[in-house]
Amino acid sequence: MIIPVTFLGTISALSGQFSPRVQTVDTLLRLPQTFGWVWINVLLFSISNQRSEEAVLEDLINKPWRPLPSGRITPPQARRLLLFCIPLIFMVCSLWLGAAEESAYCTILTWMYNDLGGADEHFLIRNGINSLAYFLYGSGALRVAVGPSMQAFGPETCEWLGIISGIIFTTMQVQDLKDQDGDRARKRSTVPLDLGDGPTRWTILAGVACWSIFCPYYWSLGLTGFAVLPICLGAMVGYRVITHRDPAGDTRTYKWWSLWLMAICALPAAVQL
Repeated sequence: MIIPVTFLGTISALSGQFSPRVQTVDTLLRLPQTFGWVWINVLLFSISNQRSEEAVLEDLINKPWRPLPSGRITPPQARRLLLFCIPLIFMVCSLWLGAAEESAYCTILTWMYNDLGGADEHFLIRNGINSLAYFLYGSGALRVAVGPSMQAFGPETCEWLGIISGIIFTTMQVQDLKDQDGDRARKRSTVPLDLGDGPTRWTILAGVACWSIFCPYYWSLGLTGFAVLPICLGAMVGYRVITHRDPAGDTRTYKWWSLWLMAICALPAAVQL
């Protein structure tokens, strides 16, 4: 998530479609700050996400190398770290990085997702929170990438980030394919567990195919030039999600999906080519 969201904010700023025109070099010089904003906010989410008893049980199956299941840190220590990080991160965003408002909203979504059980309640709630999170992380990364000249977002920005959120809502279940054993152990509601592995794969293929065609047309690019890249990457995701049906294959398919998402995010900049 860190690299795609950092890329989303940076490439959106460079495109000039959503903000006052800024020098390319200024945006690139702010790349460490953009990456830092995304990283510290994802860190906050990760600590919250991994500290519960159910999360440790899941990670013992899916990701035993993580700090809590591997015993490098205990749940009480993670809770204390969270108590320390929340005000510290908000202070850093308020005084230096910017996008403190988005950071605060991300913290609320983190609370809903982890502490209120939004990740487990129903896959529609789970995907909905994930899609809202991408909107907020993306808007925060864009605000930091542009710098002090970025004021209120216009309707074009909200519309494009809303489209990215729609992509997340309809295809994010690709990340759940590789984690089914752990999700089943903690009785989590996900699309693969509720609808079945096979139907889920077809929903991902359909969603990726539709967005691969819709997004280039949204930017009036047609299906030529740079628009070929997300179409080709989308075809690779669709092929893999149907033909590679094991945890290792699903892990690689998720990486291809991330590349496809980044190609979609780059479309605003392609308009300038």
